[in-house]
Amino acid sequence: MHPERLGCQKPEQLAKVLGCLKVCKETGDLLLMYSLAGNVAIEKGSGVEVPFLSGEEMQQ
Repeated sequence: MHPERLGCQKPEQLAKVLGCLKVCKETGDLLLMYSLAGNVAIEKGSGVEVPFLSGEEMQQ
């Protein structure tokens, strides 16, 4: 992907999503993608930033 070609206006958010996509690709963990999507939906709906932690991060 080339985010600079997409005209990204929120590079921090894009970096967060791309990081998750990379983990999903490496691990094949689609559930992680669904969790992130839910996180984004809550943030968009409430206007509150919700920290995202993968299952592995929560276990540490």
